[in-house]
Amino acid sequence: RPNHPAYIGSKATLLEKVGRFDEGLELVRPFIKDKQYFPAIATAFAKLSRHSKEAETAIQYIESTLATSRELKNRDTIDASLSAASFESNLHFELAKLYDRLGNYDEAFMHYRKYNDSVGDSIGDRDFEDNFDKMQKVFTSQFMATAPASTIVTEKPVFIVGMPRSGTTLTEQILASHPAVVGGGELSDIKSIADHLPVILHSKHPYPECLSELTQSAVDNAAKRYLNTLNEISSSAPHVTDKMPHNFAQLGLIRLMFPEAKIIHCVRNPIDNCLSIFFSQFNKAHTYAADLNRLGEHYTAYTRLMDHWNSLFGEHILEH
Repeated sequence: RPNHPAYIGSKATLLEKVGRFDEGLELVRPFIKDKQYFPAIATAFAKLSRHSKEAETAIQYIESTLATSRELKNRDTIDASLSAASFESNLHFELAKLYDRLGNYDEAFMHYRKYNDSVGDSIGDRDFEDNFDKMQKVFTSQFMATAPASTIVTEKPVFIVGMPRSGTTLTEQILASHPAVVGGGELSDIKSIADHLPVILHSKHPYPECLSELTQSAVDNAAKRYLNTLNEISSSAPHVTDKMPHNFAQLGLIRLMFPEAKIIHCVRNPIDNCLSIFFSQFNKAHTYAADLNRLGEHYTAYTRLMDHWNSLFGEHILEH
């Protein structure tokens, strides 16, 4: 069914991603002209309109699509594979970006809120903050002075940490422009190592409480495992960056694994940072991102943890 709106919309969206804007607009324009309202077409048109002067037309089309969405769901078999709430939330997000572009900030904020209200089903989940508190209880100055640190001496890892939307990507791009640095992107290895430590240590306690049983061989093997990943990215580069933002929660473990590693902490104005998160699309792992109160609580917990790390080894943390 090559003329199905879901297919046309998906293809137009892909054309926008690769910069073929005119081709994408040519695909969706017949639907716009004939006032045929389909979510996939609306999403594609919203993205394509950012590269033309058709933002207001795109807003009108999306608003009309939302108004007729339930009727469309009943008669459109492919689009019916998505729940009404799913595509409606995405259209609210696209509307928010369009209104923001036109300087209509009240309308933009309203649609950002509608989008976040529709996806924020885990607002009460405080796993992140509880984990931050555990780190401060386990990683004390006494523990850091007596815990086994890796015997592997290397300056290859460069950890770029901070809140999401704090500038970690730009910082990595700047560093990777240097011939001695290769950008590794967001690596999940440190979190994976932390999650597996209870099994490795044969401990009955979860991480980070299991670190009371940390051995020299365990921390050395953890460092080797991580270095294997960096060497797969580049075996020759003197430095490889890891810009996983939430590695800020693992800085105690990182210090034990790599005492010589550089740690760069990206700091942005708190209000700018939290609003930028609220105005972005995050997956459900970021349970704090969809509610401004939760964002404030999360940011406060993050700053407490960073203050704790700075009190322990602040001379090894570079703030940017």
